[in-house]
Amino acid sequence: MPIVNNGCSLQRAKEIVSSLSTVSLTDLTENGVKADKAKLLVYVLHSKKSAKPVQYYRSTGGQRVKNETPFHRFLLLGAVGSDDVLSIFTYNAQESTSLLRFAAHLQPGTPCAVIRPKFNSGYLQNTNNAIIKTAEPLIPISLDSIRYIPAPLTVSTADFKYFAITTKELKLSDVDAIGKKCSGRFCDGQTKDECACLETDNRKTSWAISAQVDLPALETIDECGRYVVSKKLIEYFAPACANCDPDKLEFSVLDLCKSVDECVDIVNSSSGWNIYGWFKPASSTLETVDQDVLLHIVRIEPVDSSDTASDAYKAQQYKIVAPPLPNLAL
Repeated sequence: MPIVNNGCSLQRAKEIVSSLSTVSLTDLTENGVKADKAKLLVYVLHSKKSAKPVQYYRSTGGQRVKNETPFHRFLLLGAVGSDDVLSIFTYNAQESTSLLRFAAHLQPGTPCAVIRPKFNSGYLQNTNNAIIKTAEPLIPISLDSIRYIPAPLTVSTADFKYFAITTKELKLSDVDAIGKKCSGRFCDGQTKDECACLETDNRKTSWAISAQVDLPALETIDECGRYVVSKKLIEYFAPACANCDPDKLEFSVLDLCKSVDECVDIVNSSSGWNIYGWFKPASSTLETVDQDVLLHIVRIEPVDSSDTASDAYKAQQYKIVAPPLPNLAL
């Protein structure tokens, strides 16, 4: 029976999390630690709903045994304190509803606790990225500090890797407003037709900001791989327009670009920006690894959230200026 049962509020769930010890992914996968009274700290990186069956392998007696299984929801997670990536699968709607019970408080980049995680020697195909299980919901948490995984990002294995970097040199170029995005919070408008949101059924009634991410730490990555698409960026750059339709004539992408430039520079001159994401080889097999990096930026946020609360910052955020009323005088 789950220790965070259906009657638990989020506040109570967080209290339970604080009472548990913390294990690392290495504890689970290499040291055989049992986590019946423990938690694993992770960041949400990516999610998608069922598509084609996932291929994985199980390590048995030193041998890799290939398997394939259908799934309902798939989550990619970054292990806090390392660059390791792991995954969780659910196999039916009931399991997904249980795991994502607090999805209204989850987005890509959200730190979470996986309560009582279990590892059964499963890995994603061609990688050492572990697959874990839990009967508990993901619990969103707050972290006092972030361990930054430095760039540049290079690949030497087929494994997926997590990164978190901080910078005061961020530039966002080619800014645009992308309509017809999922209205759910959990996917943040980042996925296309395989959105994992449960409560919205992928209703495309929202919009997101897209931009190319330019900074020295990512200069080795091809430009087409440095894009971010996120509804959360609206919170920083155009909160007054969260419920607007960017296809309307009064919405100006040019003015949005100017606002983004000004807001980014203000934070650059203060605390700077946190950037989270994951990457993997563009292609790989057991024998070969493509040295080109396939990058996914999942969250950009100020290091100090108070930077966005100043009057000077708010003055630069994008707002739609209503067109003047027609002159009806005869």
